[in-house]
Amino acid sequence: MVGLTVTIGAVALLIGLIFGPKHWSAAGLAMLICLPTGFGTLWIARYLANRHPLGSVFGMMIGTLGRAVVAFGGGAGIFFLSGAFEDFRIGFWLWLLAIYLLVLVVETVLLAKPIRHEQEAPIAKG
Repeated sequence: MVGLTVTIGAVALLIGLIFGPKHWSAAGLAMLICLPTGFGTLWIARYLANRHPLGSVFGMMIGTLGRAVVAFGGGAGIFFLSGAFEDFRIGFWLWLLAIYLLVLVVETVLLAKPIRHEQEAPIAKG
């Protein structure tokens, strides 16, 4: 997730230099909205996976709900209440959607790896 954050920041910096600073603020806000929900989903899914056989599934369901509410609800709140992106409507929503989907992909890849449960003992070779 840290690599994703750095990559998004570098891309936003480059696009902002070329097309203007509105991209910096849109990308920054989208990162502030989407990245914490991604970290939260990773944490809750791994926590629940160690406590219940279907914990990963429950964690992803909770994460999906939280991500939808926080990302799109937060995006709508910022967009409609601040009025800062009236002249940059499509750009703001594209940044939010792109970062949302990137976080979702990285999160899914990280959660697809098998989670070793705390109760399991290591397998002895020999």
